[in-house]
Amino acid sequence: MGRRMMTGKTIAFMTILDDTYDAYGTIHELELFTEAILRWDINLIKSLPQCMKVIFDMLVELCEEIELMTKESGKSSFVVPYFKQAIFTFTKGYMVEARWCLEGYIPTYNEYKVNEILTTGIPVLLTTFIGAGKFTTKDVFDWIFSDSKIIEVASVIGRFLDVFVQFLLDI
Repeated sequence: MGRRMMTGKTIAFMTILDDTYDAYGTIHELELFTEAILRWDINLIKSLPQCMKVIFDMLVELCEEIELMTKESGKSSFVVPYFKQAIFTFTKGYMVEARWCLEGYIPTYNEYKVNEILTTGIPVLLTTFIGAGKFTTKDVFDWIFSDSKIIEVASVIGRFLDVFVQFLLDI
């Protein structure tokens, strides 16, 4: 499977995950779901709705596909753990948003900005797309995950573009 196909699957997964946190789970279900992802523990999802079980299975399958895609080049030993780390951060950000919504809390601009950097998914996408690249090294991923300023700025730009497009669609 090619990088573009894997990136497309990852984007689809991220969209489903976003919708799950926005509309398809109670706070208790989302807390259990988030914990299952963070611990990578399928036993924690047994009491959750079927849709969350399917999403967890999709995540496991996505990781397996990334591992297959990067195994031949010897990169799976560092690409898959970084992908999981990116997913962990991504879901933690969605959990923060879900709590804000439940509590009726309106975050300050700085609180919003910090969390929205987590939920843009730039590290998730970079891991998927770059991970299959010919010249990918562990150093590249170390840099991406070192709280690089350029990744932060790209995330902020991505989030504001998303908000701007949504604004245009609502007009």
